[in-house]
Amino acid sequence: MAAPPARTEISAPYPNPSNAVARDGFGKLWDYVIGLLGLTGLIADARAALGFGTGVVLLRTTIYTRVGGVQMVSVDGGAPTSTGATTFTKQAATAFIEVESEAPGGGSGGNPTTTVSQQVFTAGGGGGSYGVGRYTGTLAGISVTVGLAGTAGGLNAAGGNGGTNSFGSLLTVPGGLGSPPGIAGGGQWSVGGTAGGGLPTGANILARAGGTSLQVLSSALGYLSSLQGGASGSGATNSYGAGAGGKYNGPGTASPQTGFAAQYDGRIVVREYA
Repeated sequence: MAAPPARTEISAPYPNPSNAVARDGFGKLWDYVIGLLGLTGLIADARAALGFGTGVVLLRTTIYTRVGGVQMVSVDGGAPTSTGATTFTKQAATAFIEVESEAPGGGSGGNPTTTVSQQVFTAGGGGGSYGVGRYTGTLAGISVTVGLAGTAGGLNAAGGNGGTNSFGSLLTVPGGLGSPPGIAGGGQWSVGGTAGGGLPTGANILARAGGTSLQVLSSALGYLSSLQGGASGSGATNSYGAGAGGKYNGPGTASPQTGFAAQYDGRIVVREYA
């Protein structure tokens, strides 16, 4: 690699160097810069010129979430902002992107009135799906939508489904389903688990459906086995994509109750590589 020119090789005699000195000095500076950046100035060429090879380089990480229901975006760890939070455009040097999308879980249903000899419970909400894909091309002005968490079921009403995450037409990841309203009774019975979101579309690296919430079993009045919501397609049970837990009441006389909302809205992470 060429050495950088000395300051005097460009500017001597100061303050009015001769044309010959300036021409020769700037020629050396050009050789030095090209040695650093390569002929094109592209990152891959610069890495080759510096002897780092032509391996993949992470250029930028963009994370889309929701804060208080409002869609936000954070770039390279910066503070979330609503500006530009619903679209994506790649950088000029980007060769391809990888998109990781985790849809939200469903909410759990509410419970009806119980009598003195009854108990009531609902199953948890289903888990959101999880998808990862790699994409190339223009990748400009892509519409980005982060799904909202499944809402709590009203009094004796079903929980809300988790919203769908979408990254243009490239990747669609469904949210988990909300569980039905509770069933009051005495003795022994069970409530089946709630289905998670279906398989993502466009996920050409990894596609996983959301997990089904656990079946709730009653072996005697006042006893139940589990109210856990469905896991995210990523496997998480207490984070993004997890379904809300089920609701229990009893035994004894009680008024109707609302269910629980899923704790997290969806999340989409876009990583750009050269």
